[in-house]
Amino acid sequence: MFSSRYTTLAAPFWCALYLAWGLVDAQQIRRFAQATLLFCAAAFAVVNRQDSVGEGIYFRDVRQHVVDAIKRGAKLRDVVGGSGALYYGDNSVLAGYMQMLRDKKIGVFALIKE
Repeated sequence: MFSSRYTTLAAPFWCALYLAWGLVDAQQIRRFAQATLLFCAAAFAVVNRQDSVGEGIYFRDVRQHVVDAIKRGAKLRDVVGGSGALYYGDNSVLAGYMQMLRDKKIGVFALIKE
């Protein structure tokens, strides 16, 4: 999906909009507009947190599935083929990383079979 780094692309726009409203001479309009922007940012933060928790649970479950498959004795190609597209667009990259972890005997990856 979308990477979290893309949110920084929109941040300058919202900051500029807030500062632009600060230039308005009518104090009531300025405060209302800036308070509305604050309310919107707070509402987006709440929704973002809810989405993030759901996404975190999903990815935790996927990773646990991979760990369980490795513990059951799954081969590298089966582990990568089953969930590789989720991590990387190219399964060979994921296989290479998992091989490095296996070669260094790091964590559960030491159990991966050829």
